[in-house]
Amino acid sequence: MEIMVRFFSAGFGAQKFLVIPSDTEPEVLATYREAVRNVIRSPAYIERKNSVLGAYDQLVGPAARRMYRLATTIPAESRQWIRDWLQEKYDLQI
Repeated sequence: MEIMVRFFSAGFGAQKFLVIPSDTEPEVLATYREAVRNVIRSPAYIERKNSVLGAYDQLVGPAARRMYRLATTIPAESRQWIRDWLQEKYDLQI
């Protein structure tokens, strides 16, 4: 079940990340975060977001980092399960 949560996270709610280099100065990072928060609170964005992005909440800061990790990190045992399933179901080897 965990693998499905990861795939669905990557496939829907966590498709569009704004990724900033890890060595970005804290003040610059804070400015980006505040800019994104301002965008997702703006009436123009709110009016159009569902038709453009779907009915998913936009995340900023720690919540976005958690979703990013969830969507991009697949444990080794899950990776092997996917390989085995693809081999059995579709005769596909990765």
